[in-house]
Amino acid sequence: MHALRVPTLLLQGDRTLDMHRATTAAVAKLMPYAELMQVADSGHGVHRDNPDEFNRVVLRFLSTELDSQVDELT
Repeated sequence: MHALRVPTLLLQGDRTLDMHRATTAAVAKLMPYAELMQVADSGHGVHRDNPDEFNRVVLRFLSTELDSQVDELT
């Protein structure tokens, strides 16, 4: 995973089991451009448990990355 050189968003719910949170954090550390976000009031199905927050976080990530790509081109 350390060879993955693209921005990557990892999401997990704040009610995710501790062992899964530890695994996700370990994976994020292996990915140089990973951003790990914890979503409140959700478990494994973040998109289902808290869709408004899921959409906000994903859209912010995509917007930031798009802005960065446009800046590189201009």
